[in-house]
Amino acid sequence: MNWLFILFLSVASSCATTTTVYQVWQPLSLLGTDVESVPNVASVVPRAVSMPRPVVVSGAIPEGVVAAIAVEHPMAAVGWHTELSAVNLLNVAKVDLMALLDGNTLTVQFDLSEAGVPKKYGVTLEQVLDLGIDSLRKTLKFNAKGQLDEPLLCEIKILGVKKDSALMKYETSFKVAIDDQ
Repeated sequence: MNWLFILFLSVASSCATTTTVYQVWQPLSLLGTDVESVPNVASVVPRAVSMPRPVVVSGAIPEGVVAAIAVEHPMAAVGWHTELSAVNLLNVAKVDLMALLDGNTLTVQFDLSEAGVPKKYGVTLEQVLDLGIDSLRKTLKFNAKGQLDEPLLCEIKILGVKKDSALMKYETSFKVAIDDQ
């Protein structure tokens, strides 16, 4: 009986993961508010902005942190409003975000197979991608401090569209340095 308990403990501990709170930027819609921008936050997209929020992440890092950029975000409200649901534009537009770390290269895939932005949000899929990539850059740069031993190359891939699509212009790469802030 003791060997069974020891086996259970060893399997359970090998499956354990660390759960940590990270600051993650998300492309957020301002639909349902009375403003087109947020004070002291620059954005090139009207009625939308890239802003940080705390997210609990467990599992592979940085893959889990990248995935958190696209999770649903009901925005809390104080006053007569109730929660503003569906404000993360990647989630609203059904853009799947996946990441894979291979050595010092992080490949991030924006899958647009099912993507489309409901008209009521007043933004285009291109604007959602602009804000999504901006959120990715900010998230990686902010969380790099104390996490990287050497620079990380981030390659962005666009999936689910034809190779001659105008959306392919979003395929790019950038480096996240140890001292980026």
